[in-house]
Amino acid sequence: MITSVKVLAQETQPTTTKHIYPESFVSDYLAECQKLAIAEKLLPEEAKTLCDCTINSFQEKYSFEEYQQLDQETKEEVGYDCFDQLLYEDEGTESH
Repeated sequence: MITSVKVLAQETQPTTTKHIYPESFVSDYLAECQKLAIAEKLLPEEAKTLCDCTINSFQEKYSFEEYQQLDQETKEEVGYDCFDQLLYEDEGTESH
């Protein structure tokens, strides 16, 4: 019975294929993103989490060619979504 539950769980998970971006692009993106996030007063750990989230989101949703065609507004929306996730995670772990 346990085996059938595992199979069912695997079948119900979405099958998203992550697009692979050039390694040099990803490292440059992360460095620039973190630099900008720290300039906006995020802690280095928060900046890394935010930037990891954004690049992962882009790779899940868009091929590299599609990413290059995105307008700035769309890119910023992904950033805001990740920032919201970061804020809600922090609220759950901090004691007020």
